[in-house]
Amino acid sequence: MDVTNEEIRTITIRHKIRLRNRILEGGWVSQIPPQWRQTHLLEAIDMEGFRKRLKGMTLKQGVTSSQHESLVQLVEPTFRDVTGIQK
Repeated sequence: MDVTNEEIRTITIRHKIRLRNRILEGGWVSQIPPQWRQTHLLEAIDMEGFRKRLKGMTLKQGVTSSQHESLVQLVEPTFRDVTGIQK
């Protein structure tokens, strides 16, 4: 699976609340403009590592929505390795 940086950015922004729980933004986060927080989040993603990880995965046709969700949950424990984001 070949994923572009733009697709990774889109996925990151779509899941920004969940991902922000995995990076340290500090106690002052409520004072930071949303665009700066988004930039910080995107810079925290290891896009090359994420791309390499995805290239190693293969999905068969006919994967149901619930199977897809299970696959996402399966990948979750290695999220830090894929994104470089610390819990």
